[in-house]
Amino acid sequence: MSNETPVEQVWGNCATMRDQLPPMLGWLDSPLLQRLYIQPSICGTPDGNWLIALIETLNIARDGTWLSIACGSGGLELFAAQQQLCATIEGVDIAPRAITLAQHHAHEQGLTQVQFRVQDLEHTRLTPNSYDVILCGMGLHHIRRLEYFYEEAMQALRPNGWLLLNEFVGPSQWQWTDTQLTLANALLAALPERYRMHALEHRPKTTITRPTIDYMNAVDASESIRSAELLPLLQQHFNVVHVREYGGAILHLLLEYIIGNFDPQDAHAVELLQLLIATEQALMQTKLIGSDFAVAAAQNTRQSYRQPYLPFTNEQERHIVRGVYALEQQDTPRPFCWTAAEAEFVLRCPAHARTLSMQVLLPPVERTLTIAVNHTPIGAVRSPALPDPKQWHWQELLFAIPSQLPPQPSITISVDRAWSPAHVLHNADPRELGIAIAQLAYQ
Repeated sequence: MSNETPVEQVWGNCATMRDQLPPMLGWLDSPLLQRLYIQPSICGTPDGNWLIALIETLNIARDGTWLSIACGSGGLELFAAQQQLCATIEGVDIAPRAITLAQHHAHEQGLTQVQFRVQDLEHTRLTPNSYDVILCGMGLHHIRRLEYFYEEAMQALRPNGWLLLNEFVGPSQWQWTDTQLTLANALLAALPERYRMHALEHRPKTTITRPTIDYMNAVDASESIRSAELLPLLQQHFNVVHVREYGGAILHLLLEYIIGNFDPQDAHAVELLQLLIATEQALMQTKLIGSDFAVAAAQNTRQSYRQPYLPFTNEQERHIVRGVYALEQQDTPRPFCWTAAEAEFVLRCPAHARTLSMQVLLPPVERTLTIAVNHTPIGAVRSPALPDPKQWHWQELLFAIPSQLPPQPSITISVDRAWSPAHVLHNADPRELGIAIAQLAYQ
């Protein structure tokens, strides 16, 4: 566990501790709320299921190959397999312990058509033309590099394939609006104490506050990191054909950790919950609040936003796979990035392209730089030792590329050994670097 990243640790802990926690912590954990509010909003019936409803509404064939992202311990994926919604489904997650649990559950249930594996979708290429459906069940709002993921999903889906979402689409990093907080706290104060008992703290819930960004980054830097941008960016990349909003702008904040107090066998609790639902619906109808949760279906149009060049401006998010440090700028000014000892990029390769050009600053020490396209080396350059940094200069490198490349091949840049400015230039920069790069382009 010591080798896990903070995000892997958070979601590994979440998966392994779920059985030890109360069954209803989040507002969506309540079967009563699902019947009274969520499923009627999504499916039009209290006994519906959002995923089955999408399959039936959109006439999606049940013999497809699916990919499910941020699968956790595999509940949604096992459900899809049990309901025979697809021929096969692959679940991927960044947390190894969650994947281990998912594999165990699949083995226990004898479901061989579902497979699970560890994968970081912000730094992984997806195999082109591999899936009929990509499923995002409360996992996409944890992805920071949305442009990169949407581009990869576009390539991985077959023509007219589907991206199916059930997601939190409210304020990024839980930066609730003043209106949300005012309304949620007013309703909380009006609740009898027995309905406000906190499931974990065992005392009444008294206030709802806006967490600081520092707190969000410390607890889980992935939580709703760009949630407010999910649907707008989806509309840029795909043909969105179906959206069902189901609220939560007030009830998510209000009912978190107290939803278990609303016993479906208690008529007063049911009536009170119905009143809270009606209040949120009225507030949404008057446009005082929006919806923080939505189910959506989008079809692949293959209109990629990746370009055949990378100038290292704000467009870098959809091109860089891994191994690149933060954007810097020269006095000239020229934006550029330092790479790690190995970095990977992806550019759209035009059919007429014959060369790959790079504007680079080679290391001031003897290193061998190797360039590969789709893991096939296309060239190498040896940098000389430069004791005086003033001898450094930008240069353009040009390499011939193989013919008949796929539309978006990987470009790998690697040096045989990393170097550190702290050691070579005697400054305070401890990074392990490869080269500086200012432009990458097919010609």
